[in-house]
Amino acid sequence: MDLRGTRAVVAGASRGIGLATARLLLAHGAQVRLTGGNPSALDRAIGSLDSWRRPLPGTCLDTNDRQHSGEFLSAVKQKCRAIDFAINSAKMSLRGTPAGRY
Repeated sequence: MDLRGTRAVVAGASRGIGLATARLLLAHGAQVRLTGGNPSALDRAIGSLDSWRRPLPGTCLDTNDRQHSGEFLSAVKQKCRAIDFAINSAKMSLRGTPAGRY
């Protein structure tokens, strides 16, 4: 799979599935922006990817904060012109029951 020239945002990329996803996207040539809720864990994750390919700078982000998440995505889209993949592997809490089917 050749992902050169594509741009991705991976939320919850400090560890686990999010970090593995970021590693896979980088290995296939994508430019990847990582987010995580813990600044030191995010720094460690980015450091662990240096031997693969350098990801774009990470951003500490609370995915439960819709306004902050929206501002972050708008800033990334403005800077990068487009986001090809937005992957959320971050833990989230739902308040109430989601509308529609789930």
